[in-house]
Amino acid sequence: MYGIDLGEPGVLRTRSWRWLRTRLHGLLTCDSRLACALDPGEGRQ
Repeated sequence: MYGIDLGEPGVLRTRSWRWLRTRLHGLLTCDSRLACALDPGEGRQ
């Protein structure tokens, strides 16, 4: 799903900002615990 291999040194340096933005957007728009925790609105529970 939305995994980031932080155990491999330098892997994030090879990724673009677009890649990171796409992953974060996906995490914040799907029904995830992260999206619920960061949503200031009353629409999610």
